[in-house]
Amino acid sequence: MNELALFAGAGGGILGGKLLGWRTVCAVEWEPYPASVLCARQNDGILPPFPIWDDVRTFDGKPWRGIVQVVSDSSPHYADIANSAWQCAEFMMNERQKRIDLAALNEKRNNSDMRTLKLSSRLHYALLSEDLYTIADICCYTEKEILKIPNIGRTQLAHLIAALATVGESLAVQSEK
Repeated sequence: MNELALFAGAGGGILGGKLLGWRTVCAVEWEPYPASVLCARQNDGILPPFPIWDDVRTFDGKPWRGIVQVVSDSSPHYADIANSAWQCAEFMMNERQKRIDLAALNEKRNNSDMRTLKLSSRLHYALLSEDLYTIADICCYTEKEILKIPNIGRTQLAHLIAALATVGESLAVQSEK
């Protein structure tokens, strides 16, 4: 599901959307520091590349019609704009798209969701940066592959192995060559 992030801030809401399987295709943030954090997260690979506009008043949403299914808002100060944006997003989606998108969202929310492991934020976001959303995704990796992920060291690996063991799972075993 493609997201347009209004009042994106430093990207916390965008990371939350990533947990739901959303893909941010553009964002609007007028504060320079949060916008620079968004750019930095794109440069270090935590967020995918997407354009960032600096003013919602001059942002033209017309080119995004038919591309965006979710319009999100991370600012409590603009609730009325956010409500209008959600109504527009609902209007843009036809009933068939809603059923397909809800089925995909429910699939992401099943019991194999990585959130059931109760990992530290650092470990959780490091795994997300590799597009690992479910326990099944994680179990396809070997210890060596997990250690290659930025921000994961031996301590985080040990926590991950212990968390997987609590649900009866383990990392893949490296095959001998």
